[in-house]
Amino acid sequence: MSKHLLSNQNIAIALLIATSFTVFSCKKEKITDAVDNLQALKAQAQAEQSLAVVVEMIQEEISQLPALNSGLNGAAIGQCPAVTISGNGFPATLKIDFGGGCTSPKGYQVSGLIEGTVSGKTDSTGAIIQVELSGVTVNGNSVSGKITLKTTGENGAAQQNLAVSITNFVVKTADNATVQLSLLEGTRIQTAGQATTPKTGGPAALNDDAFEIAFSGTGTDAEGKSFTLETTTPLQRTYNCRYILSGVVKYSVLPLSKTADYGDGSCDNKLEVTVGGVTKTVLLP
Repeated sequence: MSKHLLSNQNIAIALLIATSFTVFSCKKEKITDAVDNLQALKAQAQAEQSLAVVVEMIQEEISQLPALNSGLNGAAIGQCPAVTISGNGFPATLKIDFGGGCTSPKGYQVSGLIEGTVSGKTDSTGAIIQVELSGVTVNGNSVSGKITLKTTGENGAAQQNLAVSITNFVVKTADNATVQLSLLEGTRIQTAGQATTPKTGGPAALNDDAFEIAFSGTGTDAEGKSFTLETTTPLQRTYNCRYILSGVVKYSVLPLSKTADYGDGSCDNKLEVTVGGVTKTVLLP
């Protein structure tokens, strides 16, 4: 064997080793990135959970107010929060005040003030609720931002279906991670419980309600990276469970896309997150 051939073989072996090392390093980097980003994705899930809770509480509270709905029996949900309506006709001013902190009927620990305006009877198609959050916390997460809800569907039950628009929604979690949803738009459609309404059954009529949530938007994650997001499988939520039951959200953020899978419909706090081919289970608070 000539020295020239041996030299070429040595070069080929060196290149193979270098290439293998590069491939292994890239794979390791992706796995490391996946593990490192689990906390960022957990914070994102907490932001979405907080948003779902806030929208739900607004809808639940206004559904019980005769001043905002036709033919209600005047039943009140409870002392938490204090809800007031002011103004002679529409638009009316709405305040939902949790004060320094109280427990909502569903067990959420909430504080702060949600206030804004309501354009008309909220069981009429096209009514618009615009609110801003001030000093609001939900289960230890600090929440701020502006929310617009437009009622859709048939008159008389329109408020159960909502077109949702969120701007500058910022969540600081109890772990000091900050997530910002610059713009998020979507829908919250009732899929069960339409036959039982607060008009006839009071607050208990909410117990069999179920909703499907779909959205897309942009924001900045807990690592300061810009992202886009969308529900590839709509989120399922029921009144009698504090967690999202199922659904998948995809996040497009460099260097890797990420997905959050809320499960099979069980009422639990488990979230399956996948980044760079690595899947882990995260437990939400």
